[in-house]
Amino acid sequence: MCGSRCLGPMTFNKDLTGQYVTLSQGGQLASRDTSSFMNGLAFLSRTVEVDEKLCIRIEDRTSLWDGALCVGFTNICPQRNNLPPASIPDLRDTRGYCVVPVYLLDLSGSTVLSILRTLISWLREITFLLYNSTQSL
Repeated sequence: MCGSRCLGPMTFNKDLTGQYVTLSQGGQLASRDTSSFMNGLAFLSRTVEVDEKLCIRIEDRTSLWDGALCVGFTNICPQRNNLPPASIPDLRDTRGYCVVPVYLLDLSGSTVLSILRTLISWLREITFLLYNSTQSL
């Protein structure tokens, strides 16, 4: 539930997605073609404010690959023609980006990933709180 300072629902930027990402539900749902591990980046439509909490619902996972969902922040405005094929190592090793893998293998069903962006986030110390979708946030 949004409070008095709510910035509204976050959406993905339709112009800043990899070639295997499809957006639907007004940009609030991002899904990917599982035929390739690469080109699956999706950026948000606006800046995440300091002390803003994001909630991302992971509705489905594939068993086709081993790996993680990577979540991160940047202080660099991404450009459509310069999207790398993968966040790790391409963005993780680039100044101005903070990318952290979130391993979802042990989670079952729909999961909500809550991320609190703080000033410390730029020091690669992002706090992730995982909730099962049956728990209230």
